[in-house]
Amino acid sequence: MLHYLARLAPYLEANVELHGRTLDHPERVFYSLEQSFHNALSDFSDIRELTPEFYFLPEMFVNHNRCKFGQKQDGTVVNHVVLPAWADQNAFKFVQVMREGIESQYVSNNLHTWIDYIFGCKQRDQEAVMSLNTFSKITYAPEKEGDFDMSLVSDPTLKAAYESQGYNYGQTPLQLFKSNEAHPPRKPMLEALKSSLVVDIVARLKVFKPVPNQEVLQRANQAAQTGVQVPISKEAILFAKFIGEQKIVGATKDGFL
Repeated sequence: MLHYLARLAPYLEANVELHGRTLDHPERVFYSLEQSFHNALSDFSDIRELTPEFYFLPEMFVNHNRCKFGQKQDGTVVNHVVLPAWADQNAFKFVQVMREGIESQYVSNNLHTWIDYIFGCKQRDQEAVMSLNTFSKITYAPEKEGDFDMSLVSDPTLKAAYESQGYNYGQTPLQLFKSNEAHPPRKPMLEALKSSLVVDIVARLKVFKPVPNQEVLQRANQAAQTGVQVPISKEAILFAKFIGEQKIVGATKDGFL
């Protein structure tokens, strides 16, 4: 995270602290999306993943603080992050497209495979080896006998070295799904909508404080029980309930159904 967010406070200050009260070497500063992507595919030691900020924080790609990161060996001045050509060096456009991508149906259909690698059956042991998903032993929390446990290292020099390595290298998340089975995929949208109750008919949303009177509630319940498609006002909905695959009944703040 510090690597990607080096242009923003307070991550800038944390980066300086991490590298001995100075900025990192210009060759290692996050500078080019193309180069970072290439490193992730070809460099065994580069195990970084995209952080959530790639999908909502365009400011992370712009050097608003005018930090002097220095020059690379080829003379290139490290300033703003160089974005892909299709982004036209527009950080907002880049984040918008990234957001559309992560919210796409393709990602939704394949999200369970990522869960297997990060939190599930392919995170540890033989499945991780077969999936090329193994990391330094110091990054794993001990879970069973024989696992590396830093608290058991008695040599203070060696322990300090391990701690420093872990501080810079990071930690592997805890394995949340310990079953050997793959995580199930998400249900298709239409199948998920078959649930008879999506929003409780008596649950108020936080947008409006007024509570509809009893007559409004009775009308909403009667409409839901009949299963008749009821047009919804464009006004904000206080109560909503799915009554079919593509039918919904709602009561607005003005009492309309």
